[in-house]
Amino acid sequence: MQTVEILAKRGLVGKRLDLAMVEETKGLSRRKAKSLIDDGSVFVNDQRVRIASRQLSFGDRLTFRYVPDNKKKPQPVQISERDILFDQAGVIAINKPVGLPSQETKKGDRFHVVPLVKRFFQTKGRDLEHLALAHRLDKETSGVLLLGETPEIVAHLMDQFREKTIEKTYHALCYGKAQDEFEVRCRLTAINPKNGTVKVSQKSGKDSQTFFTRKEYYQKSGMSLVECRPVTGRSHQLRAHLAKVRNPIAGDKVYGDTHPKLSDELYHLVSQHHYLHARLLKFTLPGQSKKLQVKAPYPKTWQSIIELLRSPLT
Repeated sequence: MQTVEILAKRGLVGKRLDLAMVEETKGLSRRKAKSLIDDGSVFVNDQRVRIASRQLSFGDRLTFRYVPDNKKKPQPVQISERDILFDQAGVIAINKPVGLPSQETKKGDRFHVVPLVKRFFQTKGRDLEHLALAHRLDKETSGVLLLGETPEIVAHLMDQFREKTIEKTYHALCYGKAQDEFEVRCRLTAINPKNGTVKVSQKSGKDSQTFFTRKEYYQKSGMSLVECRPVTGRSHQLRAHLAKVRNPIAGDKVYGDTHPKLSDELYHLVSQHHYLHARLLKFTLPGQSKKLQVKAPYPKTWQSIIELLRSPLT
């Protein structure tokens, strides 16, 4: 984590914001500077600026924080023994790691859930030829994800999602003090293929509904831990709903916002991914009527950030 403060003197007057950042910051690329500006992480005279072409005036005070690029290539996420939460009657539940796509990306990335889970079980001498997802989680969202070993089992699980009989509980770390209990209902559009976002639209959206409960509030950092119980399952529903009530999810670069009061240590954690976790699912197995429950522990980044938030020194 690096904190940068730049005072615009004569050499920077009239210069574009992104170029000034690159010129005055060792090791910062123009692409990274543009990304920081787009994410709302850059302030001029304590006002957030999202326009890279903004020209600086004499005396402008430019501040931003960023994590210097690591020259080492990140290791692809893998599935390990600790990620397997449930394996019974043809249903497998994993604790999906942060950063692992649920399905193949447009770039054809081979590192996504199904092939990695297959590979893990192959090391155990078990071939899951027909393994498939019953639902999806966003790449940065961690937590319980269900898969079925046969098309019939996948259909059984998907029917429960469609009929809204599966009980879903998520946890989210949000900016601001959330209400004790609240509900969000609105109509959300499908994901826009151009910018990857959904929006509230009474005309073209579909009904969405979520119940929320604040679990904890961290006064010094101004953040809340919120339990989310979605009734519907629209794309990006929880992220859009929390942004709508001005409690955006920490680290959400699409619907969220940066928090200028975070310590460098907290900011470093928040900058890694958005903090939404599929905490618990309740569902039935094929041929059974009694619901069973699968719960996913928090990832390491979650454990670290909650420990910091609970600290009286934060």
